[in-house]
Amino acid sequence: MSLALDGKSDAPPRGGIFVPRVQMAGIFAIGAALVAVPLYFWRRPAAEAETAAETVATAAESSVPLAAPVAVARPQEAPITNGRVTIAPLVRSCSDGSAQMLQTDCGALPALEKNLERALQTTSTCVPSMESGSVTFVINVDFRKHLKAVSVSNERDGRTLRAKVARQCAAEITRVMRASEPTDPHDHPRYRIAAQATYAAR
Repeated sequence: MSLALDGKSDAPPRGGIFVPRVQMAGIFAIGAALVAVPLYFWRRPAAEAETAAETVATAAESSVPLAAPVAVARPQEAPITNGRVTIAPLVRSCSDGSAQMLQTDCGALPALEKNLERALQTTSTCVPSMESGSVTFVINVDFRKHLKAVSVSNERDGRTLRAKVARQCAAEITRVMRASEPTDPHDHPRYRIAAQATYAAR
C-alpha cells in the first residue's frame, strides 16, 4: 500500500471498490443513453406516421376542386297571348342619358308596358290575316321628350315577318303609344324594351 503526497492513501476502501468520480459520470451517461435511445426510436415512427397522415390529408383537400359559384335564376315572366299576338318576356335595359345602355336590372315600367301590350293587340291587323311570323320590336323611351318619348323599330335578327310588314307594324305601334305621355316613376331618363311578338295566321 502506498501513501499519497498529502498523506492520504489512494487504496480502495475496505470491503468495497473505489470508483473515481469521472467513471461514475460516464456510467450515468451510458445508462441515460440506454434509456433515451429506445424511447426515441419508439416515438419516431408514431410521429412520422402522424406527419405522413397530415400530408396525405392536406394533399387530398388541395386536390378537391372548389365548388363553382351557383348562378341564381331570376323569376321569368310568362309570355302573354292577346288575340293573335303572343308577346315573349320583355328584355329591359336603361341608361343615365348616354348613348350606350349600361344597365339591365332596371325594373319595369308597368303603365308603359301595359300600353305596349294594348298597342300590339290593336295594331295586329298590320300583319295580313293569312300571314304568320315573329319580329322583335325595340321600344326606345326617353322621358325627356314627353309625348315623343317613345319610338319603335324592329330588329332584323330572328325576324320571320316580311321586312315591309315589320316596318309598317313598328310605325303603327309608335303612333298608338305616342297617344299618351309615359307617366311611370323611373330612376333613369332612358329605357329600352325589347319585345318579341309572334303573330298567328287567322
